[in-house]
Amino acid sequence: MTLDVDEAVPEQRARRAAVYRLFDAAGELLYIGSAYDPEERCKEHHSKAWWPQVASRTEEWRRSRLDAYAWEMKAIANEGPRHNVMGTPEYRDQCRLRARTDPRRQAIIRAGSAAGRGAPRAIVDAILRGDIKSYTKAGPVYFE
Repeated sequence: MTLDVDEAVPEQRARRAAVYRLFDAAGELLYIGSAYDPEERCKEHHSKAWWPQVASRTEEWRRSRLDAYAWEMKAIANEGPRHNVMGTPEYRDQCRLRARTDPRRQAIIRAGSAAGRGAPRAIVDAILRGDIKSYTKAGPVYFE
């Protein structure tokens, strides 16, 4: 059995989305996110304590929301923005500690790991639902 991302989430494939980066006045990377509409999404960040530090934003447009999400997770892992939580090594380490006793948290860790390796959002969601176990470069890994 394979998961057809095109069939699972066609609305996410049909619309371009951006990976955006927020910087302070000195050019330090504060935050990386992804959205269909970065302008609107950034309005949601206005309530964050770090928002007053934001001086500029860049956008990198991707072919789909799924593609943007995968690039976002890779960028967070590689670039280390100051205010991202999800996708950081510290976040993964905290999750691993909690996962030793909670199967649901184990699924969350596997989903985050899959996203960091470039799994499409539909795969990540399938891991969270318990439909598949994990994701490798070869594709989804199913429960036996």
